[in-house]
Amino acid sequence: MCSGDPASRARYREVRRRMPSEEAKLVETARNFRNPISRDVFLKLAAASGATSLLGIYKSVPTASAARRNAVMRRAIQRGIIGEQIQTLANDYFVNFNNGAQQFAKALGLQIKILEHQGNVSTELGQIGDLKNTGGKMLFGNSATEGVVPTVARACQQAGIYYANIYDLPTWFTPVDVGDHYVLYTTPHSEAVAFQLGEILLKEIGGKGTVIHVPAIPNASADIQRTAGFLRAVKKFPGIKVATAAPGNWNRIDGRKSFADAIQATPNFDAVYAQNDSEASGVLSVLNERGIKGKPVIGFDGNKENILLVAKGDQLATHATLGGYQAALCAVWVFDALNGWKPSVPERMMYTESVLVTRANAKAFYEKVYAKSKLPFDWAKMSKTLHPKDWDPQALVTPINPLTHWKGQKVGKYKLNAAYQKSIKSSEFARITAMYKAHYKSGPFKEFEKPGTFA
Repeated sequence: MCSGDPASRARYREVRRRMPSEEAKLVETARNFRNPISRDVFLKLAAASGATSLLGIYKSVPTASAARRNAVMRRAIQRGIIGEQIQTLANDYFVNFNNGAQQFAKALGLQIKILEHQGNVSTELGQIGDLKNTGGKMLFGNSATEGVVPTVARACQQAGIYYANIYDLPTWFTPVDVGDHYVLYTTPHSEAVAFQLGEILLKEIGGKGTVIHVPAIPNASADIQRTAGFLRAVKKFPGIKVATAAPGNWNRIDGRKSFADAIQATPNFDAVYAQNDSEASGVLSVLNERGIKGKPVIGFDGNKENILLVAKGDQLATHATLGGYQAALCAVWVFDALNGWKPSVPERMMYTESVLVTRANAKAFYEKVYAKSKLPFDWAKMSKTLHPKDWDPQALVTPINPLTHWKGQKVGKYKLNAAYQKSIKSSEFARITAMYKAHYKSGPFKEFEKPGTFA
């Protein structure tokens, strides 16, 4: 393992002889591992684990052996089991979410466990204990309800499990309120995206008429934000009336039933605003079966199937939040945290980029993103521990400022943590925003929309 002058080799042999058994095994097997990572991360992990003799070895091996020195570091990376919590694989969005999660886990050598909770809070909480009992230290995904997120996060904190979640978060509650194991809350800019989609739909029907709105799960953060964005668009068009259907619960079957019931009460409608693409698919199935033409339909998520529907002209538009990417973003945060990375306060709540998809760009977007089974991302390069200098988020990710995200929302059960107040007053948010923008070098989003539209 060591090369260079005789004195260096002699020092290496002597330190190796005196090493504790675990460190000896580490060095002995190091040459069998690939993808070396940085000296800085090696020194940090070695120091944290008390492997002082490894620090000496690293420094004593000549520069010519840098690749083999870095192989020692590769051995120190923790992997193991990562849990993926989702509502159900009967939902098209979560199929795409899981696809990205599986590809990420395979690329980083993680063992992934799919945990479907079917929207059941008790099931979701029980999965945390099950994950801990099997040795899992990482968990990410979507919660059953907005209100259970603090309980889930605190259970993970107590269990020593690093946690990241998407979409749902109570107003004025942040990961900082829990502790260092709740590393990330992420969401697309749902209200702003919903507003843009609402404007597109209402302009399509000339700014007047009746729109059937199919909401999702009541009290879910994304449902609240998307409804708010849609109604903000409605205010711009005095000639628009809204008929609100029963919740479509984010899935095709319930969305279909909700819409079928709604048109019994409101047969004379002009357009449909579905809260996500799965519901939009249910709406379109009803329209097709009944031979109803000329009723534009909006969705949200950019599911693979719906991009094709937009390309054909069956669905007016969608916004591609790209569930597979969102899964990887959550997963890389917990993976890096497990391996010693500590996110700053602004990095613990992040917006993800999304792309407006219309008939004009739907075919090109499909070819770029979905035509091949492998999503067009370098998953390992998203990691700050595997790529400490050249990490690339491969989409524009920007810090969420709670003061603007929850503007106008009253303080109730929770109030904004003082750590956020302090960070907002400093230059930290601007620094983190600039850092992620600078590291964003590649990815499929760049081709279709100017980054930062909803940042």
